[in-house]
Amino acid sequence: MTNAKEGFKKLYTSELLLIASAVVGAVSTNNIPIGLASVALMIAAFFISLKGLSLMSLDDEGYKKAQKINLYAIYAVIAFTVLEVIFANNATVSGILSKCSKAVNEATEFVVAYLILKASIDIFTKQGNNEMVEYISKTLQFYQVAYVVGALIGLIDVPESIWALLALVVAIAALILIVVAQIKYIKFLKKMSETL
Repeated sequence: MTNAKEGFKKLYTSELLLIASAVVGAVSTNNIPIGLASVALMIAAFFISLKGLSLMSLDDEGYKKAQKINLYAIYAVIAFTVLEVIFANNATVSGILSKCSKAVNEATEFVVAYLILKASIDIFTKQGNNEMVEYISKTLQFYQVAYVVGALIGLIDVPESIWALLALVVAIAALILIVVAQIKYIKFLKKMSETL
């Protein structure tokens, strides 16, 4: 599991870089150099996560599934992006393609994390490490609930009224759930990089 341990370290690093990218991007309002720094951090995180998944896939079939799903999603996002460029003059088609690309990206994030968590549960079950199985299972359950709630909230289209305020409150609660789930996932990555 030496490769998986190094892979988890890389995934952990890539998640931290994505957070840094988001923070830098948030403060980059109309500042091109800072905006470019944000993009550079995001690109670095992307390649580091690819390397991490590649290393992990050498040690376990479950991790290999996560890597394959991630690669298929990359191909899909590239295809959507190329089509967006081709149809740039058609706002409707370009908008639909952009939403499809975003949906593929978000679904992939969830599925890859799910597969990594599930494969890790299987590994520790075989090792008889019940403490880690319980820890990862709780992280997985929380992650699933948060992302399902977030996905459902994203599907709701509320007309202007008092219901819009309620929808906003629920959407904020869902966002908080997703942020907490992501923090739990990052803690899991760190723990795995220290445990394996």
